[in-house]
Amino acid sequence: MRAAVVNPPSWYLKKLDPLPAGTRLLSRPTNDLDFVQVFARDAAELRRLGRRAIRAAKPGGILWSPIPRAARSKQSPTCRRPRGGSVLGEITGETGYKPVAFAKIDETWTTTLCFKKVGAVLPEVKDI
Repeated sequence: MRAAVVNPPSWYLKKLDPLPAGTRLLSRPTNDLDFVQVFARDAAELRRLGRRAIRAAKPGGILWSPIPRAARSKQSPTCRRPRGGSVLGEITGETGYKPVAFAKIDETWTTTLCFKKVGAVLPEVKDI
């Protein structure tokens, strides 16, 4: 599996050790990645980092976008998704993705969205 984590908190990459066998974690997103995770503290950061991260995921790849819980963040909660809208499309201009799962990383990064391109089959993921 080829993966990239964009803009992680300083402690985050240490929590991923050890990676599953065969996983290669890149420091920057490239094309056709199986897994891309982009941390954004607010809408401006997602706008700046998101498009490149989104385009790095291959068709059927996994795209995770952690955003901080508003009560724990010093940033304003500007990544919230309006009803019926697409947070990725509205913030980055990339369309065709929908949220398919949610996860909690810690007490700050609690709203973690997993996206897939509409029509793509989501690959099986094992816990790391």
